[in-house]
Amino acid sequence: MKYALLALVVGVAVALGGAFVYWRATETPPVQPLTEGVAAVARSGEAVEEEAAATSPSPSARSRPIVRLEANKLAASGIGLGEVVRRDIQTTQVVPGRLRYDERRHVDLRVPAAGVVSEIRVTPGQAVDAEEIVAVLSSAEVGSARADVLRRQAELRLVEAVSSRKQAIRTGIAELVAAIEAGREPEAINASLAEKELGSYRADLLAAYTRERVAASLSKRAASLGESGALAGKTVKQRLGERGAATAALRTAIELAEYESDREATAAAVAVEDAERRLAISRQHLQTLLGAMPAGPIDRSNAALSRVEIRAPFAGTIEANLVAAHERLPAGESVVVMADTRQLWVAAEIRERQWRALQLEPGAELSATTPALPGESLTAVVHFLGREVTPTTNAVPLIATIDNGEGLLRPGQFMQVELPLGETRSVVAVPEDAVMEHDGQPFVFLAIDGGYRRVDVVLGEEEGEWIEVKAGLQAGDQVVRQGAFYLKSELLLEGEDP
Repeated sequence: MKYALLALVVGVAVALGGAFVYWRATETPPVQPLTEGVAAVARSGEAVEEEAAATSPSPSARSRPIVRLEANKLAASGIGLGEVVRRDIQTTQVVPGRLRYDERRHVDLRVPAAGVVSEIRVTPGQAVDAEEIVAVLSSAEVGSARADVLRRQAELRLVEAVSSRKQAIRTGIAELVAAIEAGREPEAINASLAEKELGSYRADLLAAYTRERVAASLSKRAASLGESGALAGKTVKQRLGERGAATAALRTAIELAEYESDREATAAAVAVEDAERRLAISRQHLQTLLGAMPAGPIDRSNAALSRVEIRAPFAGTIEANLVAAHERLPAGESVVVMADTRQLWVAAEIRERQWRALQLEPGAELSATTPALPGESLTAVVHFLGREVTPTTNAVPLIATIDNGEGLLRPGQFMQVELPLGETRSVVAVPEDAVMEHDGQPFVFLAIDGGYRRVDVVLGEEEGEWIEVKAGLQAGDQVVRQGAFYLKSELLLEGEDP
């Protein structure tokens, strides 16, 4: 009876000129069975149906026919195939997020000291370069601090000059004493040290040295005359005494000159160190007033002393102007807000349902999307994960960086961030456009033996354009990706259960 009915259906289809022909298969489909079994071999009649029922993924696919299309309908269907593959897949969950400024590249530019705004050179949305002037302030406090630095610089130059001279005098005295002790002639000594710094010690030491040499000459002559009896002994003793006094006076003058020159040189060096410290303090005070802005060389003109140039610390965009020209501001008042929005932060939260995402490390890449750019997947790189649960949200904050080189994103924009949960698994996967559904049962059309057979499948996780297949298919199977709906429609038109 069953075969007679089958012959009748085929005959009617031929009579009507239909191009859609199907018949019962004589072999089982190459599918992944739910229970262990072996592939069916060519059989006929009831044996085929019994074995198909044992190896099919679901009862509805036990006796699915192989569908074959005639050439004209095959061309019209636009059927295209795809391969079932084994691929790595990971469980993910999408969480909401918001774009924020990168806090490392977002600043309020503030006035360093009280003053009056002289100029505002930028407008919101304007791009600025690093070190570009955005505003100018006139501050009496900064002017006073700069004047103090200039005064300390002048004091330092003065004591450095004094110290240099004192050091030169000490060096010159050492050379003069060496020449005296060598017994050189006073005229030769004076000539060789004519260009040396000796101060008043030059005349004192040379005079004492000359007297000592004269006394030595007289005592030597007196001693010679005394031995011959030409000069009284009393006179000889007097000449010897005068020589000893002259020698002592020379030694005293040398010691005094060495001591005084060394003391004066040391005192001058101490004065230089003190002047350097006072200058450093003045510079630190000026740097404190100017904040992060470099002090730089000071323009000595009176108009420039109180001028404060507020410069962009990096290249970016002016986000807001907060003051107007000629406005008087207290110290620390914000003038403009600027940011570098070529990179933004994506702020999201990890709750208990996504707790395994806490295994993410800085540098890990995440997929992010926004309704403003439909169909585009952006890459966000994990910057940091919070170390504690925020009491108000009962979640751990997640911050990731995202490239905004094209300028299509804006802070405050809504984002969706895909968080990976758990380890990566190797699974059998099918392209998502190959999966159809009827009465709640997912299935695919398997390309087999020049035709197509419906195969029910058990699906798992989704990842992009792929869906995990837990049962029903195996890697290498060819399934219909394009034209599957056409096959399903044809079966429905023919009154068959797809």
